[in-house]
Parts: sequence; structure tokens; C-alpha cells
Amino acid sequence: MGELRIGWLNGWIYSAIFMAVASSVYVFARRMTSFAWMSRRKFLVAGLADVIITGLCVLTIWKPIVYPGLLFWAGNLLYALGLVCVVLAIHAFATTPSDQPVTRGIYAVLRHPYYVGSYLCVTGIGLVCRDPLIVLMTAVSIVPGYCSAKWEEQHVAETFGQAYTNGSR
Repeated sequence: MGELRIGWLNGWIYSAIFMAVASSVYVFARRMTSFAWMSRRKFLVAGLADVIITGLCVLTIWKPIVYPGLLFWAGNLLYALGLVCVVLAIHAFATTPSDQPVTRGIYAVLRHPYYVGSYLCVTGIGLVCRDPLIVLMTAVSIVPGYCSAKWEEQHVAETFGQAYTNGSR
């Protein structure tokens, strides 16, 4: 591994855009979710994925973008697909009334587009920076993220019943 230096052409550019877009859900979604239904253990496991992803985004401050090359272009493709998933997920979430489950838009195709998009973005950043640690730790964070998604699914099914199970795939 090379020397760690803060620079203008480091992965933070990608991370800043991703974090700004991903955080916009709190501004545009007008339907904030309470996690009171989660047990303390579930909340900690679910939060672990967020902590890992956020930590990796902070790490990119010191990771230079490596251009050109196949990994650069593959990373940009994954990153762009991920951003599209996150933006479409936020749009569907923000435009669905709060008394209904989110089952339209990208949610009609992907059950967890926000999670998928986030993992694609951070994996893409890891490839653009040619950092195997970022790619590996993103893969590791999928385990608690998957658990969180399953728990959320169960909670939404219990909350909305048939409206959710009929509208989700």
C-alpha cells in the first residue's frame, strides 16, 4: 500500500457525492422511520453496516483515484448504477404516502434498492481507488445489512400486512 495523503483527486470526491445523496433521504422523505420496534441487539447489528460504510467513506479522504484502467471504469459504472438506485429509492420513498408501504417505482423491481445502491457505490469507490480493503469491508458490511433488511421487511409486513406483501416481490 502506498503513502496516505489527503489530495484533491482522492476518493473523497465520490464519497462526498454519495453521502450527500444518501443523506438526502432525511430531507426529502418526510416519513421518518422510528426504530423503536427493533431490539437493542438488532439495532446494533443494523448500525454496524452503517458504521462500516461511513468509516470506509472517511478512509477515502486518503485514497487516490487511480486512472486509467479497467478497474477505474468498472468502479465508475458500479458507482453510477448505485447512485441511480439510491436516488430512485429516495424518490419512491418520498412520494409514497406515509400510511402506505413503499412498493412502487424501483421498489417494484428491487426489494431493497437503497441498500443495493449503497453497496454498489462503495464497491465502485474501492475499485476506482484500487483499494482491496474498501471492497472487502464493503462485502463484510453486507452481512449485517442483510440482517437489517430482513428485519425491516418483517416489520413492514407486520405493519402493512397484505398491502405490503401484495405489492412487494
